[in-house]
Amino acid sequence: PGEPLYAIGLYQTVGGAGGEFNTNAEVVDILREWKSDSEYLLKNFDANQDGQIDMHEWEKVRQSALAKVMDNHQEMKSIPPVNMLSCTHDRRRPYILSSVSQEGLIKRYRFFSYGLVCLFFICGTFVTWIINLRLNA
Repeated sequence: PGEPLYAIGLYQTVGGAGGEFNTNAEVVDILREWKSDSEYLLKNFDANQDGQIDMHEWEKVRQSALAKVMDNHQEMKSIPPVNMLSCTHDRRRPYILSSVSQEGLIKRYRFFSYGLVCLFFICGTFVTWIINLRLNA
């Protein structure tokens, strides 16, 4: 608690009044759901009771689906927004969440990389020596 946080990634706010909604796609989803339940459609929207949905009734179905989507949007806007930090899925852009400062992280990984380079040369020298022993024996 009270420590600074170093964060790099995809920062986005989800939900709330600033949320993005795809109204057309949501209406299509609701219509698809209602189409799969023909009894529901006929019971709620077949005004002339002929067992079929005509163009006038279908327009009422679309208006009802749009109204349902708009109600859902109003409900979603009343929910407080949530801030999220996530991976960007772009290998060129890192995702880092650390309580160590940027300078501290750079020092740590620089020291680590120097150690790995030294280990590489030590192992290379050892392998060369072993091969040389094997060939000269």
